Amino acid sequence: VGGTYRYLSKTENIDLIFTNPFFIQGVADFREDYNDGNHIADLILSYRFPKDILLRVNIKNINNEFYAVRPAMIEPPRSFSIQLSKKW
Repeated sequence: VGGTYRYLSKTENIDLIFTNPFFIQGVADFREDYNDGNHIADLILSYRFPKDILLRVNIKNINNEFYAVRPAMIEPPRSFSIQLSKKW
């Protein structure tokens, strides 16, 4: 069992071009609604079977936060991945 946690603080300033509605629409509205800072957590579960077989389940953004690291670049919602590997 493992995981990651990161806090993304409120964005204070962005370039003026991003506030121009003719450049990319919705940036100002997004910042108004979702600019209080974000707590993002990921979870990793793994189990090692005999004969060097490893099963791993990754859950990214487990709290399903709606956030953007950069203006106009919204990050994906919660996602899951499963990995099965075998060492030869």
